[in-house]
Amino acid sequence: MAESPLVSGSSDADERIALIVPVGGTPAAPARAIAEVRPHWIAFVTSPESTGAIEQILDLAGHGPPWRREIQTPDAQDVTLTFRTIAARLPGILAEWGVTWDRVTVDLTGGTKVMVAALALATIHHAPRYLYVGGTARDAGGTGVVVTGAELPIQRLNPWEETGAELRRRIAWAFNRLQFSAASDLARQAAARVARAERPYFEALATMIDGFATWDRFDYRRARNGLEQCRKVLAVAWSGGAADLVRSLERCLDSVRVLDDQGQPEAPSRETLADLLANALRRGEIEHKYDDAVARLYRLIEGLAQNALWERHGIRTRAMPADELPSGAEWDSVRAGAENGTCKLGLHRAYGLLAARQDSLGLRVMPLLAPGQPLANLLTRRNESLLAHGLVPVDKGVFDGLVALCLDHGGWSRVDLIVFPQLPEA
Repeated sequence: MAESPLVSGSSDADERIALIVPVGGTPAAPARAIAEVRPHWIAFVTSPESTGAIEQILDLAGHGPPWRREIQTPDAQDVTLTFRTIAARLPGILAEWGVTWDRVTVDLTGGTKVMVAALALATIHHAPRYLYVGGTARDAGGTGVVVTGAELPIQRLNPWEETGAELRRRIAWAFNRLQFSAASDLARQAAARVARAERPYFEALATMIDGFATWDRFDYRRARNGLEQCRKVLAVAWSGGAADLVRSLERCLDSVRVLDDQGQPEAPSRETLADLLANALRRGEIEHKYDDAVARLYRLIEGLAQNALWERHGIRTRAMPADELPSGAEWDSVRAGAENGTCKLGLHRAYGLLAARQDSLGLRVMPLLAPGQPLANLLTRRNESLLAHGLVPVDKGVFDGLVALCLDHGGWSRVDLIVFPQLPEA
């Protein structure tokens, strides 16, 4: 055909609907469904016995869609075979038409009970709308089929509206456990299927989830943009009874703005180090990934020294002037490794330099790095992990010990740290 299924330039193209209709022995009800929806595309689900009723149905409907296809089950009494036939054929037909699931309505009126059940099973995870045509009168004393001429659409159902609470619980469950990709996918699936009035909320929720996912990867600029984009919609949606969520989101947004505005400082800022600690806590306390958490805590301990050296002494550990190193034989090897008059200082040397300059942080921490001391023992356990230089998994005790030391020597309490919002799961 010359015309594509989605005709360009049509003002009502976005309103066009594809209708999936099972065909049984009574053409009037399917015809009423077609007349009601007036689809641009229609797929008939038929059996060898009912395929001949299609033209009669279209005549009764007074509407002939420009695009139509037929899915014929070999046996309308076999639910498995019918389901497999529909599931195999329908996605290809929609792809041929260029139709996405948000434009699909599924009629559940005609056909055998098996055909209707199979059609519902094949579309339940995708279709946003179902239609059932009942009637004001039935034969067989009111228990049989609808009397011709008494057909009446009695129910339009969006199953995703009915399961909205469950969708929210599933999204919350995934988000609260840092399964950001799954939570975002669920929110976007919901946005594509719920009623139009609900879509902005789920779209904003997906944007928020993506924002926190990028924050969790230390991409502060993208996190800030995402949270700013969704803030207004979520604040309105949560204003009715979730003020704590609004406050949590606003607090997070304020924090990520500060993190983003820092640019590229010479050494990790206090704000960056606090965020790194919060990130490590998420790895250890929510995901129980202690190796990942301890790798972050090691970087945090190193970062505390770098911050102190830069903020209080104007020294960069990646470019320490060799002629400013302390005197003494223990620094000779550092001086010997200088290039272009500067040398690099690792964790132990950074704290040693702070201690040599009588800095309070160096004086507190340097003794703990001596062999057999608490911090030295914990760092040895970290060095034995697979993410460092060994093969031994890190356990919760090492994680808890390093967290306590980081809080103590960093001067933070748990209430100082940013916590991502917790979506209600009930």
